[in-house]
Amino acid sequence: MILVIDSLNQKKLILKFISANKVMFSKTYNYGHKTEFFVKSIDNFLGIKGFKKISKICVVAGPAGFSSSRVAVTIANTLAWALNIPIGRVKV
Repeated sequence: MILVIDSLNQKKLILKFISANKVMFSKTYNYGHKTEFFVKSIDNFLGIKGFKKISKICVVAGPAGFSSSRVAVTIANTLAWALNIPIGRVKV
């Protein structure tokens, strides 16, 4: 299953699990402009579906705020390294 991290909207973080090109689970977190809530939101999301099912992590790339994009990429890189799985991007 692929974890998709979408931080393009400056006030929302959208997390999705995708399998066989189909969205299996999606959740939107409203964070305002406070990117420090990203880690808590992702932890909550993964607590629902679990880390073990992730086979790849993708970050949505496109026009977004610098901080939200940077935080999303850093979290994705850290998770991919810790879980020893590939990382990619989704272009918008």
